[in-house]
Amino acid sequence: MEEQQFDRTSTEFRGQGVYKRLSKAMNEYVRRHYPDVQREIFASTVCPSLAREITQMTIIRTSAVNKKLSAFSSIKVNFSDLIEPCTKEYLCDVIFSSPVAQKLFLDNPIVLDWIPMEASQSNIDHFQHELGQDFYFAVDKCGEDGIPKSVSFGALSPRVGCTDWTVTIYTSDPSLYEAQVTHQLQHAFNVIEGDFFISFTQDKSLSNRGIRLLREYLPQVEFDKTRSTFFLCENVIQS
Repeated sequence: MEEQQFDRTSTEFRGQGVYKRLSKAMNEYVRRHYPDVQREIFASTVCPSLAREITQMTIIRTSAVNKKLSAFSSIKVNFSDLIEPCTKEYLCDVIFSSPVAQKLFLDNPIVLDWIPMEASQSNIDHFQHELGQDFYFAVDKCGEDGIPKSVSFGALSPRVGCTDWTVTIYTSDPSLYEAQVTHQLQHAFNVIEGDFFISFTQDKSLSNRGIRLLREYLPQVEFDKTRSTFFLCENVIQS
């Protein structure tokens, strides 16, 4: 079993050992109450020296998207032949259990609505049922016998004043990445009423491509760089 968390220390408290003390206290609590947990998966803007870095990801977050001012509807790019929605059952039964999952999700954790977790149906069920999250999953079309080379998770997160649409994309194919960005943005335009914020989390190597594409689709938005890059890290829970 795993423990997951997203760690970020406020600027005014950095350099005071807050993270180390908090992490130690949390691990002690986990050891007492959840003895089966073997490792801690967490995201942080800095990977602590005692932790193992799994991968580095980038968040592209926009200012509020005004659909009336976007250029999205006028761009003649059609990715309908590349990407399609998939069910939670297909995601969990096929993709999570496939050997391809190890290539898509390095060491098996995924990031869903900025939260790292093990790629399992129980974690997704927890988010949906207990936290009230609304998810949208999409994969590239690969035929009945094929295994997708890309997958994206979209999460609708209502906030005070404006809705958040947070997306995580997993692929090593730049063309499929662009198709996933376009597909998720198109879905957000279809299901969200009014203005909304949107963010894309992806491998660091694809972030410049994502920013370029979003600037083309959404020329009026600005990009938030306060938390642009984070590390996905692992700690072994000592018994």
